Amino acid sequence: MFSPVTKRKVQTGFKRLESVQKELPALPAPPKSLRLQHIENLRTLLHLCLLRADYPRAFRAFSLLLRCRSVDIRLLWKIGLELLNELEPSKAREYLQRLIARFPAIPGRHKTSIDAHSFFPALVLLQIKMGEYGQAISSLDEYLLSAPFNENQPLYVYSAMLSLEMANREENHYERGRWLEKARQQFAKADEMRLLETPNAFTDMIG
Repeated sequence: MFSPVTKRKVQTGFKRLESVQKELPALPAPPKSLRLQHIENLRTLLHLCLLRADYPRAFRAFSLLLRCRSVDIRLLWKIGLELLNELEPSKAREYLQRLIARFPAIPGRHKTSIDAHSFFPALVLLQIKMGEYGQAISSLDEYLLSAPFNENQPLYVYSAMLSLEMANREENHYERGRWLEKARQQFAKADEMRLLETPNAFTDMIG
């Protein structure tokens, strides 16, 4: 046990230390590293150029950001797609295909994860925009066979709408009927997954 004198000395020492700490000015926050400042400057420049529709300069800022190891392209992928659609539409497909290959979708992963499950619908819409209906349907047929894509309601809608378009373009009666049947099946799957507020709204479109 400490003697009363020793206890008083210790208590006095603590009080002096607390007094000194109160008198000391707060230490300034450490300055950000040059790398972080560089990244923040590039982000600011990127968004400023997008607001001004200065796509060439925005693309250069985007390219520089991707060279920074601490920057995750998945957080900027929509911006990259927008820039390619404006500057080099022919490369947008390859861009999405690379993202799908680099970040595959894993069943059971959290729904907010950014991976192929996020990129693939954009690829299908791009193929539709470019008039590549057959290729879009082939892509959907392949991916809808596996999770988590077979749990994505809009993909069934895309498949059904594309099947209707193919039926409208088909002159052969048998092939036209085949496409219509496929559209009916895909619309039914979308209804089963409760995509629509009004049941059977899709299936009513084709009788």
